[in-house]
Amino acid sequence: MLAVNGLYILAVHPAVSAKSVSDLIALAKASPGKLNASIAGAGTPTHLGLEQYKAMAGVSIAAINYKGAAPAATGLLSGETQIMFVSMPMVISQAQAGKLRALAGTGASHIDGINGELRKVLAQPDVKERMLTLGAEIVASSPQEFGAFMKSEIAKWGKVVREAWIKAE
Repeated sequence: MLAVNGLYILAVHPAVSAKSVSDLIALAKASPGKLNASIAGAGTPTHLGLEQYKAMAGVSIAAINYKGAAPAATGLLSGETQIMFVSMPMVISQAQAGKLRALAGTGASHIDGINGELRKVLAQPDVKERMLTLGAEIVASSPQEFGAFMKSEIAKWGKVVREAWIKAE
């Protein structure tokens, strides 16, 4: 039984000019590889959120790996990094104080909003063309379709990992 969902936000350092998710996508596209993001370790929700965002938006943002969420948030607060997908309780007081800017958050209504923005970006002809040249097909699924996809991928690749005795290093 699922009792609660953790809430995450997409936060940026105040020096970042982006005021919305669309602005951040445009900024990242205008200067590929110039933005970097704090992650709290490989495979953590902060890392997976970043990777999903990069894939859906078709942008290049470097992941800077910290040893935990607190050091990763400190990296964002200090301006070492510009972006972080982070647990809301971790940075909400800093966002309210203007030390960070929250661009988006998780939760049913927030997810639909982010999905709508990403669909608009992915529908742009230059984005479609760029994705094709990178060998990627735009899907722009709904949150529900993405959930079903993830469930099937976890089952498929989990079986491969177990049968091949693959271990994380």
